[in-house]
Amino acid sequence: MADYVINWDTNPSVGDSQIYDGRMWTWDGQKWTLSGSSAYVSVPGPTGAQGPRGVPGRGVIGEKGNPGDEGPQGPAGIGLNFKGSFESIDDLPNDAAIGDAYVVPIVEGTTYFWGEVTTDNGVEYQWINLGPIQGPRGLKGAPGDDGEDGAQGIPGETVMESVVAAPVFKTERGHLYIDNLNIVYVSTGY
Repeated sequence: MADYVINWDTNPSVGDSQIYDGRMWTWDGQKWTLSGSSAYVSVPGPTGAQGPRGVPGRGVIGEKGNPGDEGPQGPAGIGLNFKGSFESIDDLPNDAAIGDAYVVPIVEGTTYFWGEVTTDNGVEYQWINLGPIQGPRGLKGAPGDDGEDGAQGIPGETVMESVVAAPVFKTERGHLYIDNLNIVYVSTGY
């Protein structure tokens, strides 16, 4: 039998293989072990270069899902019970029934109602500002019908006096004067 010398790789990594005389040897981290015949065992080649990036794929849009179940009914709301108005928020009572409401006209018709508020200390009851209680401006109304004619007034009193000279005088308003030329004058009171 002929002797032959194998030139082993002096710095192998685990899994490296070498072929000598048709046999494949693999480094297991401590020694070279015979792993089979090169005719039947594939020998890994060097890692190839990375290929180009592929075109991004696009999935098919899924079908629309079924509607979810109906949620539970919420609690009943609090109705407002308008009790009147106050000139100042300081006049609001210190305690009231839930839903009691007052208008404070001095603050542009702001409405306050007594309700429940959650704070760091728990649930408290206090006056809550709802803001102005004023709707949008309405449309301009149509002109009204003409009013009825008023009743006939009482005739005024006429006083006539004869004046001989030119009318340079001052008397009560509404008095009539006739001069010597039969010209009629009406006093304006000035």
